[in-house]
Amino acid sequence: MTTAAFSYPAIGEVIDGKYRIDRILGEGGMGAVMGALHVTLKDQVALKFISPDVLRVPGAVERFVNEGVAARGIKSDHVVRIDDVGVLPSGLPFLVMEMLQGCDLSELLTREAPRGLPTGRAVHFVLQILRGLQAAHGRGVIHRDLKPSNAYVITRDGEPDFVKLLDFGISKISADAGQESQALTQTNTGLGTPLYMSPEQARNARDANARSDLYSVSAILYELLTGRTPYLAETPNDLLFKLFTAQPDPIVELRPDLPPGLVLLIHQGLSKE
Repeated sequence: MTTAAFSYPAIGEVIDGKYRIDRILGEGGMGAVMGALHVTLKDQVALKFISPDVLRVPGAVERFVNEGVAARGIKSDHVVRIDDVGVLPSGLPFLVMEMLQGCDLSELLTREAPRGLPTGRAVHFVLQILRGLQAAHGRGVIHRDLKPSNAYVITRDGEPDFVKLLDFGISKISADAGQESQALTQTNTGLGTPLYMSPEQARNARDANARSDLYSVSAILYELLTGRTPYLAETPNDLLFKLFTAQPDPIVELRPDLPPGLVLLIHQGLSKE
């Protein structure tokens, strides 16, 4: 099937007989998220569609659906809830997720603390990420693409700074297909994801495991505390060279107020061993 056969639904279109597309919430290299209304229940939901470029890869639809089903089994308040998984008549698969109101950690950091958050608040965010990962890893689900933009901050029952993890499973489509599709590889050549990627995952995406996710959490905490990632580079090749051969700048040089135990924990998490 050609890429042209796969196109995102139009605004106002009702898909699967029950979800009316109302607006585009976001679109990127891996896919698009659209706001929709369940026409019977009157619930606002978010629909995630995979990119037509990704769907060029043989088996991508099946992997997307299977991983969506696996992610739906993760029961944690800190993981975005998936309510439904489906495939349109055109063959385009989609996930139906709870609608969230807030911003991701990347946006929050840029807007509120470009030089780093207070220690307590940064740790509060990361502990919630770890709770979500604990539930996922307990189900055998690895995220593989943890980064600040995949941690969404909402106010829940009057509680601010509540974190929901996004995009479980979707990144596995990239991992499994990355060596099969030049188009997909080109889609993901930016610095965004490798900035938080463990060395073993950067060498071979198929080697990602639970420890790879924990490395990414350490990189996120480093950035939340300092306003910058553990490694700075101008090109992807420079970044990978540093990731494989160098150590991150000591975080205490950037945040001398941090407790020694926290400093040690972060650098242990970023260890190459």
